[in-house]
Amino acid sequence: MSNYYKVHVVNIRRQRDAIYIGRPSILSNPFIENKKDSKYETLKVSTRDDACESFESYFYDKIKDSDEVVLKELCRIHNIGKQRGVVKLGCFCRPMFRCHGDTIKKFILDNYDLLEELSVQFNEASS
Repeated sequence: MSNYYKVHVVNIRRQRDAIYIGRPSILSNPFIENKKDSKYETLKVSTRDDACESFESYFYDKIKDSDEVVLKELCRIHNIGKQRGVVKLGCFCRPMFRCHGDTIKKFILDNYDLLEELSVQFNEASS
């Protein structure tokens, strides 16, 4: 399992060429701190850390359950990384706060071969 491109989690306001992973997007975090409000459907938790930890479980459950929408989005990001040599995942948390993007980044970096295999499968299925 090798990494052939870099992945960064960046502030979407400062990096307009980043792939948006905030609300509402396929890879957005449905968990939010109790003290914050959102116009999107969210699940309230106590702290930002709780939101990030809850997202990690939620995200890996999606992977385990072979959620096709999530897997296709990860493959799309993977293919962009292969083309550009770098992927920027954009959210509003960065650089000030912990971000759910760190979980996505880790998955992408740790699963290059799996994403490569899934990309081939999805391409064959759409042909």
